[in-house]
Amino acid sequence: MPLNPEEEAQGERIATVYNSAPWAETNRWGLGRNGAGGKGLFIAAIRDFVGFGRGVVRSSSESLATMQTSAAALLDGMTAKIDEHTTLLDRLKAATAAAANGPVFSVNGMGGVVVLPDVPKVLPPIVTLPVAGSTPSLTGGALMLAVDRLTSLYGEAQKTIRFQISTVSTFATTVYDSGVLTQTAVSASLANAQATLTGGTTYYVRAIQTDVKDVSSGWSAPVSFVFPRLPNAPVMSAPANNATGVGSNNQAVTFTAGSYSHPNGTARTKREFQISTVASFATIVTTLNAGNADSATLSVLKGVLAANTQHHVRAVDTDTNGGASAGAATSFTTVSAYEYGKYLLTTSVDPQRFAVFGQDIDTFVNLNTQAVQPNDTPYGITCSPDGTMVVVVDDADPALNVYVRDGDTFSRVQGVNLSAIGVSAAFSPNGQYIAIGASNTLAFFKRNGSTLTFLQQLTSVQHNCIAWRPDSAGLVTGSSTGLKHFVRSGDTFTESGSISSQPNGQINGVALSPDATMLIVATNSAPFLVRYDVSSSSYSNIAAIPGLAASASCVAWAMSGAYFAVGHSADNCVYIYTRSGASVAQLVTGGNVQPPFGLAAVRSLAWSKDGNYLAVGTSNPSTRMRIFKKANDSFVSLGAPATLPGQTVTSMTFLPPAIPGAA
Repeated sequence: MPLNPEEEAQGERIATVYNSAPWAETNRWGLGRNGAGGKGLFIAAIRDFVGFGRGVVRSSSESLATMQTSAAALLDGMTAKIDEHTTLLDRLKAATAAAANGPVFSVNGMGGVVVLPDVPKVLPPIVTLPVAGSTPSLTGGALMLAVDRLTSLYGEAQKTIRFQISTVSTFATTVYDSGVLTQTAVSASLANAQATLTGGTTYYVRAIQTDVKDVSSGWSAPVSFVFPRLPNAPVMSAPANNATGVGSNNQAVTFTAGSYSHPNGTARTKREFQISTVASFATIVTTLNAGNADSATLSVLKGVLAANTQHHVRAVDTDTNGGASAGAATSFTTVSAYEYGKYLLTTSVDPQRFAVFGQDIDTFVNLNTQAVQPNDTPYGITCSPDGTMVVVVDDADPALNVYVRDGDTFSRVQGVNLSAIGVSAAFSPNGQYIAIGASNTLAFFKRNGSTLTFLQQLTSVQHNCIAWRPDSAGLVTGSSTGLKHFVRSGDTFTESGSISSQPNGQINGVALSPDATMLIVATNSAPFLVRYDVSSSSYSNIAAIPGLAASASCVAWAMSGAYFAVGHSADNCVYIYTRSGASVAQLVTGGNVQPPFGLAAVRSLAWSKDGNYLAVGTSNPSTRMRIFKKANDSFVSLGAPATLPGQTVTSMTFLPPAIPGAA
């Protein structure tokens, strides 16, 4: 950067005064003859100024007027010199800036090149993840990579970042390269790291960045880490490899693999079972989480695994470092066709006297699979605890109809004449005996495989309802002459005296609590609902249960023993009662299952075995039945099935049944 002639002349005069020598090539910065060791023009001037100032101080004893005059003169001179040299410093800065960008052709009139140190504008990053020397944990199977920040001397933002991993610190070869990632984040991840890196191996990671002006940081110093070892691959043991017919009878399937182990002793966080229809597991049908257990159970296959299809299953163990190992897969084939496995069975007046509804969670489908229907209107239905046999009684011989279940199909295999109208039926909780109430008798049968063998019949009165004790050692019935209690000894049944305190009116329903300590009786006369305390064969402390204003038509306990439901024939609804110890109370959440809905009298009730569903049958010919789902103390109507059974639903039961004491 050249100087004008006047500036050069001024520099020549100053150099001559203070350096006693003209400007020279070796002295273009204004230094003395001795180079950096000599006194230059600027330094000499400053020294003179300082010396003059000291003289002023030493002359402080002189008159104030003299000092003020001298100080003023000194300040004027210094101000002039500072202004002059400020101009020179500004030019020096301009020359320095020019030198940073290339050759300088003139500095104070002298040509040449100024060479400055190379200061980087973006500093290399510092790798923070993985931590140097660590064995990092994985996050969802991914290895996290990160640096501290982008360090730009000019405060620029990051434009790109790139990570590399190698087994050697020189990075002569790499096992992973993220490629250039255009992002402002200073982190990235290597997904499914165990597919790229080997457990127990030492690796090195480095990173490089650029700022928004494409200035590169250069590679960071490499950081070493040891990739974590993985769990030993679990070995499947169940179902057996190549098993067939899996899920038959809608049975739950348990998947099991060998015990967990790890080469480093690292603990397990979870085991999963992955199920696929392709051996490569490119797609997963479902995953079962076993938690920290070795097995997991799929309760219902229908709707999850396709029927008549080969499936592949493998166990995957994950350790506390996030490392996961998948074991070798085995295969199994599902049953050719699924059945519902859970059913609601009803009897009703024509046209469909015996109906089977397959239950799929909250949906009930009328299967209409019974080729042989009862001869006439049926009034009672019961099923064996194992769910393989159903007995329906009707009002014309053969009044006792025996059905066996094969999948979703119920086939009639036996008809027995009762010479009476079948009114009620109940299997014993142990599944060995069945009591049949008829218009003029109480008959007992014993089950032998798929048929029933007659044992005996007692009394000559009608038995409208039956409740077995959970131990199958006895039962109580509601007859046309009151409550009756019977006991069993082997295959023989005898009436055990009369119950001294009888309820009023006709007995429409009896229900014994699952713990066999409380009997609820529904009648057609006030107070309509009574309870007994039960101990062995003793029925005592009869007490009225308030809440009903008219006839109670039926009653049923939930298996939990915490609830019982009562059908009411006057306001056409169902009331729910709760039990706590010896106390019962009407559930007031909403008052009842559903406010009076304009149906005819409630005729029948049934709880599902799990207590989550309550079915209600009525005499209304159009709607006929309702199903409710329990949520805590609330009962929500699921409505009626799309295809209804026959008119007036006279009896109903869920399968598997809610039988106290049954398996």
